[in-house]
Amino acid sequence: MKKQIRSRPKIVSYKVPGDSYSQMRATVKLIGQAIRNAAAYLPLRNHAAKLAARAEPKDYLGQVRNIWDDTLKRWRYVKDPVHRELLSFSPQALWRFVLAGDGIGVGEGRGVGDCDCIAALSGAQLYAIGMPVRLATTAPPGSAPGRMYGHVFVQVKVPKHGWLTFDPVLHPKQGLGAIPAHSRIAYYDLQGRQLGAAGNITRNFAGEEGALQMSGYGQIPDLTEWTDYGLGGEGENAFTEDLREPDDWRLYGMPYFGAYVDMLGYIDGCGMGIAAEVQPELYGGRALARTPMLELTPRDYRYVKVMRRPYHGMMALGDTGDTYEYDGQLGFFKRIWGGIKKVARKVKSGAKKLLSKTRTGRYLLKIGKKVMSVAKKIVRPLARFVGKYAAKLAPVAALIPGWGPAISAGLYGAGKIANLMNKYDVAITGAKGKVRNLAVKGDPKKRAKKMKEFQRALKKAARKEAERQKKGGKIKRPGEKKRRGKKRQAKEIKRLKAQLKAFRARGGQRRAVSPMPRAKVVSRGPAYMSRR
Repeated sequence: MKKQIRSRPKIVSYKVPGDSYSQMRATVKLIGQAIRNAAAYLPLRNHAAKLAARAEPKDYLGQVRNIWDDTLKRWRYVKDPVHRELLSFSPQALWRFVLAGDGIGVGEGRGVGDCDCIAALSGAQLYAIGMPVRLATTAPPGSAPGRMYGHVFVQVKVPKHGWLTFDPVLHPKQGLGAIPAHSRIAYYDLQGRQLGAAGNITRNFAGEEGALQMSGYGQIPDLTEWTDYGLGGEGENAFTEDLREPDDWRLYGMPYFGAYVDMLGYIDGCGMGIAAEVQPELYGGRALARTPMLELTPRDYRYVKVMRRPYHGMMALGDTGDTYEYDGQLGFFKRIWGGIKKVARKVKSGAKKLLSKTRTGRYLLKIGKKVMSVAKKIVRPLARFVGKYAAKLAPVAALIPGWGPAISAGLYGAGKIANLMNKYDVAITGAKGKVRNLAVKGDPKKRAKKMKEFQRALKKAARKEAERQKKGGKIKRPGEKKRRGKKRQAKEIKRLKAQLKAFRARGGQRRAVSPMPRAKVVSRGPAYMSRR
């Protein structure tokens, strides 16, 4: 009987010709190749499938979370040797020494590696269960403009959620979905081809507009990378350093805006890369836009705090009454209804009372009892083509918890009705505080016809809105399918009982309930029967 000898690991040295940038690109290409090879390695594939099977049916985000939790239990971050770039490349090395799939690892049942090793392992596990994967590289904040990157991680495309960052190196300070703070970022496919980039890149970079065009997956430049044109409309010197406590935002903006900010805090827009559609205005003769604050429900606020990104269909309310819905495919908050112009004018005119500038260039603003330090800016919006129209985007300054989505839904509905009223010349009549009616303006002979057209248009708009919400993904209650099946069954039993009752009432005649045709059976011996 031959004794099985455990294979020894081999270290193969590669010399990459060219400068540091060429070596970095070669490393990215090797990581992509390692992901593709290891995804087909049976022990690793089975392990990833076992973790995915623990999630609920078709809960793809739950599958990713299970792999995330398992990786944190088995792996620890350890740097490469000082004089070498070490990459666990083969499927066996990733399985044994990074994930500790054999139960031993490098000792004590743990695997080790730095960012490139864990990127190869994480990408292979996610790729093995059918999730599209791409690579991303970042340079730390404050880096000089250039094209070199010092950190690599993977992003996975989760159905109905979009691209999600999977970077265990950030644990325990940040969790699943968090994007490392950076001055520039680039994306690659598994063949090592660059897909897009954003930030202070010196080559093939044409400012903020170029960053959005190069980013093929809807990535938005971080808030810190946008040029501030001055909140007062007079250039950069519109605000001088002023550490006074600003006036409460609600005195000029919407009442009760950010109702839960005192209890739950706020999320600063820096490092988030979240944008919203805006309407540019003239500031100092330029078409610019103010970075908005968005209000979320406490539940959605906690989701963004954990996942570091909104989910598809998340509703939000802007600080001037704009109604927003997050589109996971486009990667920004779409403006589905305009804000309240009166509030917007008050906020613009009272900007110097609402904000005070700090020594770091940020601004203080006050909501309720909470004084917040956010990067409120006037920026040049980016153009993004969405279908047949171009959306203007600006980064979100802060996300705060409150009653926003409920209010935004009401504003959206009221706005739709107001548009239809203007279209058909319908006005509200009667004094305030008393019963009020709708009346059609214009020619008295056409009023009845116009009112009927208005009512039909209202019904049509209501049907369209119901269909839109249904397509947007209605959350089903647990066991909904089973309950519907039981209802159908009860309805069918009720129908059959009614037929049986009618049959008995007619004296039991067979023609009341048509029976199934009976088969004729002919005997051809004791052990043979046939059907005609």
